[in-house]
Amino acid sequence: MTNREFHDAVLRENRIPVEMVRASLTKQKLAWNFASSWRFYGPP
Repeated sequence: MTNREFHDAVLRENRIPVEMVRASLTKQKLAWNFASSWRFYGPP
């Protein structure tokens, strides 16, 4: 995957959690009730 293909794929997904972007790029199968465990560091 070229740099351009990578960035286009990430931008195509819009605003979703990082774990879901990773799953999309690696073609990982997710359960229908998948919940992301990724959190920002520190308080919002």
